[in-house]
Amino acid sequence: EKDGAVTVFNPLRYPLDQLLMMYALAIEGGAIIHAAGINIEGKGYIFPGRSGAGKSTLSRQFRDREDAEVLSDDRMATRIVNGTIMTYGTPWPGEEGIALNKGVPLAGIFFMSHGDRNVIAEISPQNAVEKLMPVVSVPWYDPEMTSKILAFCDELVSNIPAFELQFKPVVEAADFFVESVSLNKAHSVSRRQN
Repeated sequence: EKDGAVTVFNPLRYPLDQLLMMYALAIEGGAIIHAAGINIEGKGYIFPGRSGAGKSTLSRQFRDREDAEVLSDDRMATRIVNGTIMTYGTPWPGEEGIALNKGVPLAGIFFMSHGDRNVIAEISPQNAVEKLMPVVSVPWYDPEMTSKILAFCDELVSNIPAFELQFKPVVEAADFFVESVSLNKAHSVSRRQN
């Protein structure tokens, strides 16, 4: 007890908690993905990327919008639940400190990069899995769990459309994305904005 508040020691702190979650998800058909996650009208969109790819920048743009909810600015848990691929915020936030305990059905995967214009272009499942591998938590030292996570990643990109999202690091990138999703253009054609 400190200053009248009860403090509970948590032996499962980072990184042990993330390691245990990685194994639990692998067993159940899922994975932890280094990605920002957004909920728009009950549909989840993840934005995988390494550090510096723009996850925090994009999360910051979506944070104050009324039509979008940021689930996480750094890591998302994604798994199959009753035949539906779901995505969840995790307790491990990034620079923006966003970590919401909520899940929604996954509707799209958007691999991001900074650019001089806003562009969304669909990519093949093979290209998507190649881009996904560097940002998925995989225990490469454990062949059984690695096999389970790789099988999940294959199922993920086979069932969820994947795109490249190039965006200008300004607020209009969030506007561009929401407009694309609202018009269902992201699922059928490439979108460009100069």
